[in-house]
Amino acid sequence: MFKKGKVWEKFTDDELQCFCEPFLTQEPYHCADDGDDCQCKNGNVFYGEKFKHHGQKQVATFQEMLDDGEYLVGEIKKNI
Repeated sequence: MFKKGKVWEKFTDDELQCFCEPFLTQEPYHCADDGDDCQCKNGNVFYGEKFKHHGQKQVATFQEMLDDGEYLVGEIKKNI
């Protein structure tokens, strides 16, 4: 499913998060935390680090998650 972004060589117990990037909307939005169900209907789904810095509790923005460079991207197409 995921086709872009870096692939982690090893996963850790870090908490992750997911952002949806709808095809017709230019602004991505937070759609789910790790373990929750993503409600994206159509578009690209970005899955990456939840926190801005490892070991801290400040949640990363979409751009900060991208800047970190370790994320996965998948495409969702649902007719809902």
